[in-house]
Amino acid sequence: MRSSIPTLPQTDDYETFFALSLDLLCIANTEGYFVLLNDTWTEVLGWTQAELMSRPYMDFVHPDDVEPTREVARQLTGGQSVIDFENRYRTREGSYRRLQWRTRPGRDGYLFCVVRDITERDQLDRMKDEFIATVSHELRTPLTSIRGSLGLVSNEVVGKISGEARDLVDVALANSERLICLVNNILDVESMEADQLPFEMAPHDLVRTVDDAVDMYRDSLETIGIHFQLQVDDRVPELVTFDRHRLLQVLEHLLANAIQFSPPDASITVLVESPEDSDMVRVSVKDCGPGVPLEFRGRVFDKFSQADSSNRRSVNGTGLGLCLARSIIRKHDGHLDFITGSNGSTFYFEIPVRNKPANFPVDEWNIRST
Repeated sequence: MRSSIPTLPQTDDYETFFALSLDLLCIANTEGYFVLLNDTWTEVLGWTQAELMSRPYMDFVHPDDVEPTREVARQLTGGQSVIDFENRYRTREGSYRRLQWRTRPGRDGYLFCVVRDITERDQLDRMKDEFIATVSHELRTPLTSIRGSLGLVSNEVVGKISGEARDLVDVALANSERLICLVNNILDVESMEADQLPFEMAPHDLVRTVDDAVDMYRDSLETIGIHFQLQVDDRVPELVTFDRHRLLQVLEHLLANAIQFSPPDASITVLVESPEDSDMVRVSVKDCGPGVPLEFRGRVFDKFSQADSSNRRSVNGTGLGLCLARSIIRKHDGHLDFITGSNGSTFYFEIPVRNKPANFPVDEWNIRST
C-alpha cells in the first residue's frame, strides 16, 4: 500500500517560505552579526541586507534598549530555550521601529529569530488609551454632579417623593455610581501605566483592612444568600506596610469578582495568612463558582476582559478590576495570581510585610489549574 505521508520539501522550498514571510526572519551568530535575513528587513527598515550584515546588530538598537537586548543575548547563549522580548531598531532614515522578537538558540551557537514590526499596533493602542482617558476625564465632572443631585432627591432634601419615583431615583443613583466607578478605574489604570498613581506606604493592620473590605458587601449580599467566611492565621503580623486606600481597591475588586461568579446561597472564603519561614503575607478570596474557562485563563488580567457566565449576580464587572488590582500589587513588590478548577476559583495576592522586594519576578503570572 502506498504511504499517504507526502515527501518533504527540499531546501530550496524552505528558502521560498523564508523569502515570502511577512515577518522579519533572521539567523545571527555568536559574534553578534546577522548571517541570514529575509527581504522583509529591507522593506521595514530600509537597510539593505548587506548593510545589516556588515555591522554588529547592536549598532541598530535604540540606545535605551541596548543593555536589555544584551541581557537577552546572554540568557540565550547561557542555554535558555525561547525568549520573547521587544526593542527598537533604527531605520535608514533615522527613525525607530518597535520590533517584537521570538528567539531560540540553534546548533553551533546560532540564534534563530522571528521578528514582528509592532510600531503601528503600539501607536493605535496609545491613541485608543488617550481617547478613553480624554472621554473619561470629560465624563467625571457631569457624572459627579448627576450623582450628587440624585442623592439629594433620594434623601428628600428637595421635597418628598412617592414610592415609584423613589424606585426610579434609586436605580438612576445606583447606575450613576457604577459609571463613576468605571470612569475612576479607567483613570487609575491610565495613571498606573504612566507611573503617576500616588502611593502612601505606611504600617497598617492588614486583618482590620480586610475585614473593612468585607463589611462593604456583607449586609447587602446576605439578603440574597451569599455569605462571607473570614479566616485569619495566627502567624499574621499585627502591622504590615501598604497603601491602605489602594489595598482596599484590590480587595474590593477581588471580592466583587468572587460575588459576580458565585451561585445563590454560596459561601465566599477570605483567608489572611503568613506562610511559614516567609516575610510575605497572603490574602486569598475563594468562591464556589464554575471556575475560570480554559480559553480565558490567559486573558484574566487584561484590560476590558471578562469571562462569560450565566451565574452573574448583582455586582456587574467592568473588565478593569483585576487589571488594576494586579498593577497595585506589583507596586507593593507583590504577586497576584489565581488557582481555578470546576469547584471554584481562588484569587490571591502576596505582599512583603515591610515592603521589601519579593523573592520572585513580579512580571511572571503563572496560571495553575486544579
